[in-house]
Amino acid sequence: QLATIFSADDINIASIIEDCRAAFSCRSIEDEDNYSVGSTYFCSSSGIPTCGLESLALQIFKSHVQQRRLSYDPNISGVEWWTQVLDCRDDIALHWDRDYGLEERTKKCVYPSIATVTYLTDCGGPTIVFEKRGDSTSTSDIRDQVSKCYVSSPKVGKHISFDGSLLHFAPSDLLYHEPTDSSDADSEGSASTNGSEHSPTRITFLVNVWIDHIPEDCVQFKPTSAMKFDYPIDNKGFTFSNLSCGQPPYSTHSLLPTQEKLRWPFTHGEVRYELSMPSISAEEVDDVIAKARSSVVELQLIDGGSCLVEIATEDEVALEEEVDEDGNIAGDGEGKEEGEEEVDDGDDESDGEEEEGDKDADEESDVVRPQQDCDDEISSEIGVELKRQRRL
Repeated sequence: QLATIFSADDINIASIIEDCRAAFSCRSIEDEDNYSVGSTYFCSSSGIPTCGLESLALQIFKSHVQQRRLSYDPNISGVEWWTQVLDCRDDIALHWDRDYGLEERTKKCVYPSIATVTYLTDCGGPTIVFEKRGDSTSTSDIRDQVSKCYVSSPKVGKHISFDGSLLHFAPSDLLYHEPTDSSDADSEGSASTNGSEHSPTRITFLVNVWIDHIPEDCVQFKPTSAMKFDYPIDNKGFTFSNLSCGQPPYSTHSLLPTQEKLRWPFTHGEVRYELSMPSISAEEVDDVIAKARSSVVELQLIDGGSCLVEIATEDEVALEEEVDEDGNIAGDGEGKEEGEEEVDDGDDESDGEEEEGDKDADEESDVVRPQQDCDDEISSEIGVELKRQRRL
């Protein structure tokens, strides 16, 4: 679904942007091309908002559940919200929004009912949502073919929503316009910086609607004294446009299969995957991204083409050894023991070296590494990731 909450010249936009900057909890780490862990915040649907952003999040919740006529328990339903204030050249990696605290404890994956993005600047990469739903556990093999995705470019006041279980990201390498020097940045003006002294930034307000479930990792937001408590926005709700194929503000664009591929890595549980899609010409990119500013563009892959979710090359052999007959990823143990027995041939000296190497490898494999440490290494290669690969 698509909506326009406010326009670029709305009197509230400057206050909302400054509050988003204040609430942004993902800070850069010195001397590393990385970002620290960020927090997401939860407010019950029956709770009292702590600031204007939380009040806006609850309005988004109310509008979506009323428009969809959803029934819910107000005591265990509500909004998970956070902000992104990023350099327009930064990526937001492929990910699912889900209850990562529950996943870490139980390997079970629970997703929000509705995911939403509200753009506060025109700068940065598009939101791309794939028709690839997340699985119920983080140990499953998620290799798949995906025949379509949806593209939405940033535009001030634009609000989109989609099924909270869908795979999505925001790649900066599909920019419609990327400022390269000060003159370009100045020419963008309010489109990317809203007239502030900050460098061009992609600013978004993210709200997930949770029905009858409270994600474990969320915290209560503690606003600063400088933040606004409320914005004078129509409390009757927002006007949403139901998107249907071929009708504005919805459009389609077909892609033929090509030998060249665009590739983006991501992780699911302990395994690294890679999503590939047919390469798009510069002209096609400009056309699609431009159309996606005022609408949502559906990319359809035709003539047998598809996006592929595959295991990354370095993890493929290891996973094939560990996937059991039910398709689940097995733990450590039997596979490694079989591997150790196979290397017992050869002279005594080399056997000793191999046994010592195997021992070191086993000791290393027995160390349970924190999930965030793993994600930090990944994010240095593929852009900005928050708390176990969130967030868009």
